Amino acid sequence: MQSNETISDVYQIHCVDVIRRRKECWDRSLEGKQGEECIREELKEKRCLSSYLCPSQSKNFYVSKQGECSKWAEAFAFGPNDTQRTVLNDRKKMKHCRKVVHKLSKCMSKYSSYIYQKS
Repeated sequence: MQSNETISDVYQIHCVDVIRRRKECWDRSLEGKQGEECIREELKEKRCLSSYLCPSQSKNFYVSKQGECSKWAEAFAFGPNDTQRTVLNDRKKMKHCRKVVHKLSKCMSKYSSYIYQKS
């Protein structure tokens, strides 16, 4: 786990812009943080936070194999894409991406109390 100073830097320096955009979206949204209206902002925030808080898991999700796991998992928000279709049609790739998603989620869950505290 990162030190509190490092976690603070992530929120106050490194990811401040994406966090602000997500908060502004929630403020404008009729559904607030319960709706789907701000899903893209939330995913962009997750990408930034995870790159600092869970760097190896983030790299596996967003970068490895041209980001196939993120393109597959986030297609619901950003729209269908060729990579998503490729992963869906390949059991081995889908199984791999599920493991990658699980590892990233598990790592990020260590920071959930801090993340929600800052929201």
